[in-house]
Amino acid sequence: MFKSLKELIGRGKETWNEQDKSFLVYKNRFNEVKPYQVVVIFSDEDELEVFDIEEDKLKTFKVANILSECVSYDEAIEVASNEQSKYEIIPRNKTGRTFANREKLLEVCFTGFPKAEKEELIQLAKENNMFVRTKVAKTLRLLVCGETSGWAKLKQAKELRVAKVYGAEGFRNFIETGEIAE
Repeated sequence: MFKSLKELIGRGKETWNEQDKSFLVYKNRFNEVKPYQVVVIFSDEDELEVFDIEEDKLKTFKVANILSECVSYDEAIEVASNEQSKYEIIPRNKTGRTFANREKLLEVCFTGFPKAEKEELIQLAKENNMFVRTKVAKTLRLLVCGETSGWAKLKQAKELRVAKVYGAEGFRNFIETGEIAE
């Protein structure tokens, strides 16, 4: 076992001893079957905490999704290729949610509203051809602030010069007039 994570990260894949490595075939939540070259850090009956040597990062694997343990990485690649044909890949935006604003709609974010009111405002935004973000981003054009708006979103919006409207009525006024009332 390793004394700290510093011993793992940034070490370089060529420095690992063969006895440290495990070669796994894993099926992720999108039914993508992939080979992995890992060092096992911790395991229990449900999960395996591993360090992915190829990607130089920590990962958690569900034991139930490990399809095979192989004797070499080459074997894991071959097994993964064969196993993939048994599973139909699930598109990553299966929930209908997408984080890319492909249609270049006006981007809006809501903060500080009770859940029910926020859901109503999100629906109103979508009905008016707006793209709803959950976080402030440089492409955001409007932050709609409720009574309990978080200081972090307000600060980030100020730094990015994002326009703000206050309250549900301020947002409805923006929809009707296109104006931002200060």
